[in-house]
Amino acid sequence: MIFIFSLVAVSGHSQTSRFTGGVFLNLNGIQIEGESNNYWQNFNGSVYGGGGLSAGLSVRYSRDQKNYFNLELRYIQKGSVYAFSSRYGTKSFEVLRLNYVEVPVSYGHELNYGKRNFSAESGFAFAKLFMSEVTMNEFVSRTGSADARYFKDYDFSWFSMLEFPLFRKRTERLLLGLRFSYSLLTVHEYYKLRNMVYGLQLDYLFQ
Repeated sequence: MIFIFSLVAVSGHSQTSRFTGGVFLNLNGIQIEGESNNYWQNFNGSVYGGGGLSAGLSVRYSRDQKNYFNLELRYIQKGSVYAFSSRYGTKSFEVLRLNYVEVPVSYGHELNYGKRNFSAESGFAFAKLFMSEVTMNEFVSRTGSADARYFKDYDFSWFSMLEFPLFRKRTERLLLGLRFSYSLLTVHEYYKLRNMVYGLQLDYLFQ
């Protein structure tokens, strides 16, 4: 973490450096894939994607004008939503939220389409789970409610992103991207569950 803060500070003051620091914010769709019917016991509903966010710092190392490596320190929310009919006949929800600190490492390549520049990134991320919880309506009970325990304390995932300058004529510091990630290993001790995260990322580069 200290390493990333240091590189961001250095890149922010050096115009000729190969290092470029940045900050980012994601608005994500999140969903648990796999044996969800087994995880949500007494299954009489449906598993939906929920909403989450992630934010953090990035450091980009440019090999040349077209290729670069990117390192991030990211806070990211993962999980899912289970919708079911309560014993009163009303619709109710259980929201599973998994909170991670994640370190993604990726390789990127600059693309040109007309007068607009794009960048495509792909890589792997290791995440450390620091909090898991299930929230629900306390007045609606369900036999076999979801348990936030027994999730592994790590998640190893693959991700990819396509990004472009938001305001081409003004600045290329502000970027908008489409990002997707998927767990390569199960994130639960007993059930084969994987995190899927997709959404929009807003980047600001200190160029």
